[in-house]
Amino acid sequence: MLERTPIKTEAELCAAFIQSMNKQADWTCYPEAAGFDILAVHTSGRQIGVEAKMSLNAKVADQILPKDYENFYGRPGPDHRMVIVGKASEASYGI
Repeated sequence: MLERTPIKTEAELCAAFIQSMNKQADWTCYPEAAGFDILAVHTSGRQIGVEAKMSLNAKVADQILPKDYENFYGRPGPDHRMVIVGKASEASYGI
């Protein structure tokens, strides 16, 4: 049986995501780019802004959403946004 070591830090979580995502055809991940923990870029130009947190909570959900002022000035941003977490609990249900 394969033993898995628990992820202990956001850096480890990001490294695992980047390693997995970079195996996908035509995707490249850039750590700490464009205001995100990770910016995943497809050769077509599509982008995913990724925030990483050890546990899911309302703060990270708010952090990943675009701010109102960003829309006023046509600020470019990723096509998609996502959150990766080390764990989710009953308390984070519905987020």
